[in-house]
Amino acid sequence: MFAILAVRTLRHRSGGVEWVRHEQLPTFYLDRKVQGFTTEAGAAEIARRILDPFGEIADGDLTITAVEM
Repeated sequence: MFAILAVRTLRHRSGGVEWVRHEQLPTFYLDRKVQGFTTEAGAAEIARRILDPFGEIADGDLTITAVEM
């Protein structure tokens, strides 16, 4: 079982000024027996596919940490 912690960075430009906001997404859990992964990196990849199924979030704007429990 892995706990998934994720933070999304949102960027907005207005009048030449960039605003940055960070959102902590709700913690959720993945079970390796159900999803079929074996490592923290595998759990993080599954979480990325769940949180960003269409690949619309830029690299670096979604930080995912998988912690084995």
